[in-house]
Amino acid sequence: MNNLKELNGYIQQNLGFHTAVTANFPIYPYFRASAFMNVKGNQVGLAFSFYSTGSRVSASDYSGEYRFENLLNAYVPGIYFTTPFKQNGILHIEGRLEGGVIFSKMKNNEYFRLYDTVYINSSNKFKSVNAYLEPGIRLSYPLNHFNIGFYVGYMIQFGKQGFYIDDRKNSQVLNPATQSVLKPGWDGFRINISLAYPL
Repeated sequence: MNNLKELNGYIQQNLGFHTAVTANFPIYPYFRASAFMNVKGNQVGLAFSFYSTGSRVSASDYSGEYRFENLLNAYVPGIYFTTPFKQNGILHIEGRLEGGVIFSKMKNNEYFRLYDTVYINSSNKFKSVNAYLEPGIRLSYPLNHFNIGFYVGYMIQFGKQGFYIDDRKNSQVLNPATQSVLKPGWDGFRINISLAYPL
């Protein structure tokens, strides 16, 4: 999320008073559901993930209050392919490749009050659509009727589309700090523990 962090820095530099970043797009747990079928010893499946994060630039004292909040989430459907690398007893080591689409949504809220007068109280919503690839390694261990898995992967986001306003995809939002298109940055490691039940 470096692009969005630069925006926070720009806002802080151009305000006439001191502010603090109380959150700056920290890592949050993500949620994921998947279904797959076995094809000649491999797995082909569908996955759906949900990511969220956000930031806040704020200041508050007896004379007033300022807030600039960026709330970001993404809906991520994908298709994946898993193939076995090695089996050590009942522990399976598998390679995995996943690809799909990232539907990102961003909402920013800005509020500025000086004494009893509110000068700014606005909210804007933006969207962005990009693609991704995620290679990874999964360890799986059968336990009774379930299968317990541990997965480590790395998401690579690609695509040129930045945030746009509603359905005006040709009106992309610029980052005033760099004059480049403002885009989400979901790239990074993915770690999850899964519980599967065969049907």
